[in-house]
Amino acid sequence: MGNMAIDLRPATAIQEFGDLEGAPGGLCVRTYSGTYAVKRALSCLIEPAAGDRVLVAHDGDASAFVLAVLERTSMAPSRVVFGGDAEFFAPSGR
Repeated sequence: MGNMAIDLRPATAIQEFGDLEGAPGGLCVRTYSGTYAVKRALSCLIEPAAGDRVLVAHDGDASAFVLAVLERTSMAPSRVVFGGDAEFFAPSGR
């Protein structure tokens, strides 16, 4: 019989500024506390690129997400990218 104990610790997200770097198969972010492989958060509309200064949320272990692109020092254009179908809705506008 396995361990039946329940982990009651709340999930905690740590937010830090970081610099995005290219990595084989994806991106990683270098922060004060370490370097993390990252995924782009669904709410981060600007596609992150290597060299960007970003706001990252991580759990100090395996999960890390770029929440926002804060600054881009390269001349690369900013691209709004959606992973699937997208709609824009303006209930009071055109």
